[in-house]
Amino acid sequence: MLLPFIVPTVLSGLAWLWMFDATFSVFNWVLRWLWQMKLTTYSIFFYLGRLVIFMGAILVIRYFYLTIIGEGRGKFPSLILGLVMLGLGFIMNKIGLLPGGLVLKENWGYFKGPLWLGDPVLAMICIITVNTWRGIPFFAISFLAGLQTVPPDLYYAGDIDGANDWQKFWNITVPVIKPIAVVVIVFSLVVTFADFQVVYVLTRGGPSNSTHLFATLAYQLAMGSGNLGEGAAVALFMFPFLALVILWQLLYLRRESTQQ
Repeated sequence: MLLPFIVPTVLSGLAWLWMFDATFSVFNWVLRWLWQMKLTTYSIFFYLGRLVIFMGAILVIRYFYLTIIGEGRGKFPSLILGLVMLGLGFIMNKIGLLPGGLVLKENWGYFKGPLWLGDPVLAMICIITVNTWRGIPFFAISFLAGLQTVPPDLYYAGDIDGANDWQKFWNITVPVIKPIAVVVIVFSLVVTFADFQVVYVLTRGGPSNSTHLFATLAYQLAMGSGNLGEGAAVALFMFPFLALVILWQLLYLRRESTQQ
């Protein structure tokens, strides 16, 4: 969950760019593999059985490592786990226990997969997906910190009054974390409007300027086309609206603090 915070945005954007690539997309690869598979009741149980054999072999090796080599102490190292999975995958592929669809083939039939970044609608969906994935740690940590501020006595009082979980959520949790939720949502709104890296790495505003944000459009007009005046105007276009939103947030938080 913390991966978007740890990895720089440009680096994670390049990883998503590879996953959305028309030719080497991992999503299209999985879709083409599923397209090739003839999913019958027998084949589903057959693939699940091979998966159980694969995971069972890993658990057996882990057990012997912890009981014999590790003498019951320590954890199963990630490096050894990776080597075990790689070796088992190679052996099971050689003896025919891995799905044949996992092997790359030249002829994929008529299914080529969607152009994720070549279609305006799909490109916008991809950008929204990546931006949502990047914001999950911020929302999760912020709301987790807000939930820690809810006094447990309020939940005990709700239990005594006969409130169910849904009533406790709307009448206790939401009012307590509402100031934090307002700050988090407004901050996310401002950051999204000012975002540049995700859009520029994935689509550069394309296709046909359908995924531009104000930051990327201003960069294209000012730096790409040399229209510094238009670029500056686009960059400052949202400033009054965002200023009003921030002013509303400050007034709302001040009113909430005076009421308490």
